[in-house]
Amino acid sequence: MAQPSVHYGDQHFAGAVTFGSSVSLAAGSVADAQVSASAAIAATKIVHQFPLTHQQATGSAAADQTVQLHMANGAGTLVALKASVDTAAVGDSTVTVDLQKSTAGGAFATVLTAVVTVNSSTVVRTVSSGTFASTSYVAGDIFRLVIDATAGTGTLPQGLCVTAFVREAAQ
Repeated sequence: MAQPSVHYGDQHFAGAVTFGSSVSLAAGSVADAQVSASAAIAATKIVHQFPLTHQQATGSAAADQTVQLHMANGAGTLVALKASVDTAAVGDSTVTVDLQKSTAGGAFATVLTAVVTVNSSTVVRTVSSGTFASTSYVAGDIFRLVIDATAGTGTLPQGLCVTAFVREAAQ
């Protein structure tokens, strides 16, 4: 192999630069600002972050519900789970929210360290967040929300909204 040329200090090229072979760049040397808004990077080369939202009717009391929320198309990471209500619970009424995952057709199991609880001490239109016991998942995993509303001697909250944020590789 020929001896490589080494250049020290800053370099400025006024015209186009063509490389006859592969280019190795130092980690972190290309930042968001260096990528043109019109670069048209293929979706398969990007990790996507998106919300998965389920909302019960505004003005209606929270209700027991189990809903399928997402089927993973690629491997991913759970980023956040957030819940809010638009009308507060009264008395000892509570609503719990659990995010569960099934892998390869297996039984659903929680991915949280504890369910998210909404009760009379939860402030209206503020976020109650869950904590994940495990954040990674694989293509084909299925997620569901399990909502458990217990009226007790009070009144259930209304307008429950739950959003899970995920980052997922494109396939």
